[in-house]
Amino acid sequence: MGFPFCALRVTTAWQQIYLGIRFPPNMLGSVVVAVFSVMHIGTMRRHIDKLVLPLVVLLFEFFVNLLHSPAAVFPRHSPFPPS
Repeated sequence: MGFPFCALRVTTAWQQIYLGIRFPPNMLGSVVVAVFSVMHIGTMRRHIDKLVLPLVVLLFEFFVNLLHSPAAVFPRHSPFPPS
C-alpha cells in the first residue's frame, strides 16, 4: 500500500518543483528526513506496540463511549491480541 502513496508523492513533488513552489534541495531534504524517520520508527516498533498502542486504544474507547457512538459502527473490543 505504501508504493501508490510514494508514487503520488513523487508526482506531487515534481509538480511543485515545476511550478516553482518548492526547490529541489527542499525535496531532497524531505526524502532524507523521511528515510531517517522510517528507519528510526522501524527500530522502535516493538516499544511503540507495547507502550503507545494500548494508550491509543484506551483513548479511542473512552471517546467512543463518551459520544455514545453506535457499537455497530465503532466496535468496543480491542483489535490487539492479549499479551
